[in-house]
Amino acid sequence: MLRKLIVLALLTSLSSGALAQGNIFLRTNDHDYQLTKIHSDLYFFSVNVEFAAPLVPGVYNNPDVVMISLWVRGNLAPGTPSGLADFDHPWAFSGTEFYNRGGSLRFEVSDAAVLSDGIQVSELVGDGVVLTVDNREIDYGTYHSAIFELRADGTGRIQNSNNIVTLDPLNEVDFGEEYIADLRFDPGNTTIFTNVRLTDIDTRQIGSGSISVLDLFVMLTLMLVFLYRAQHEKCRAIRE
Repeated sequence: MLRKLIVLALLTSLSSGALAQGNIFLRTNDHDYQLTKIHSDLYFFSVNVEFAAPLVPGVYNNPDVVMISLWVRGNLAPGTPSGLADFDHPWAFSGTEFYNRGGSLRFEVSDAAVLSDGIQVSELVGDGVVLTVDNREIDYGTYHSAIFELRADGTGRIQNSNNIVTLDPLNEVDFGEEYIADLRFDPGNTTIFTNVRLTDIDTRQIGSGSISVLDLFVMLTLMLVFLYRAQHEKCRAIRE
């Protein structure tokens, strides 16, 4: 449980300084879709992105983002490359770190999009894949980093990306070798971009776990960072 709480604390510390600027968020999880398990048993995922500026119609190819988090959880079929029985991996990065590790983010907002009620999938441009969030990682020892895709026809897929687990020795995993789940949804009624705060994540995402010395150290560090930033903002306001 504490590991999940730490991730939520990290999201708070990363996003708290920009919320007042009216930033836009990509927020979605498995509750938004009809999930069909194709390979292994992915039973939970969430994708959250905070953009550095409000969205307007146009093409977004690796846009500037404040933070991005992905979370995948499931049981693995026998014989996958990782050799594990299950996986439960939350990732939370700044936008710069996400791209530097090998990730990418692509979509296009239609000129006809009505931005006042968020952006629905039907307001993204394209006949095929209209949104890709690819958490590919290169040489970080990870098999399960996900690629999340939505299509204009109301279908989609989340699966492990083509991660390069290690460069030396070269150890690669191809798309879907660990897990695949297909998605179905209503493009006109699925709001993918919103101004809802990232910290309002469903409490169901918090699972069970045990406390370790590392957990305590990380949580205390995040608390100190949060308090420092709050005091810094207060001092700056006084000076101004």
